Amino acid sequence: MRLMEPFLDKGRNVTTDNFFTSLSLAQQLLRRKTTILGTVNKIRQEIPQSSRQRDCNELYNATKCSVDVMDQMVREYTVRTGTWRWPVAVFYNMIDTAALDAHVLYQACTGRKERRVDFLVELARELANSHVTAKKA
Repeated sequence: MRLMEPFLDKGRNVTTDNFFTSLSLAQQLLRRKTTILGTVNKIRQEIPQSSRQRDCNELYNATKCSVDVMDQMVREYTVRTGTWRWPVAVFYNMIDTAALDAHVLYQACTGRKERRVDFLVELARELANSHVTAKKA
């Protein structure tokens, strides 16, 4: 509290990190017309059990390995090229993700295990053939 003495009783705000943030400190500062802003460590005893439930970040951290695996698979065979235009980068990402999804669905529906590169080559041929056929008509 001595460090904050020049700022107390002036309606100021003190920002702390989770090591210093506590309910008792917040109450002491509030009595001195000073507010506190900081993250609170969930394992502190003064935090009610209902507030200690899992949040979105914890759920993400528990399942992030699947996100990493998908990113790795998408980058293995990609249509991306260097671009400075973000709409093009988003479009490339959509194409890559759709191709991976199509391969997963193909394997799940047919029960056939086909290498992804072979599937992508065949997919490109089919899409090109349908486009060429439509142009000829």
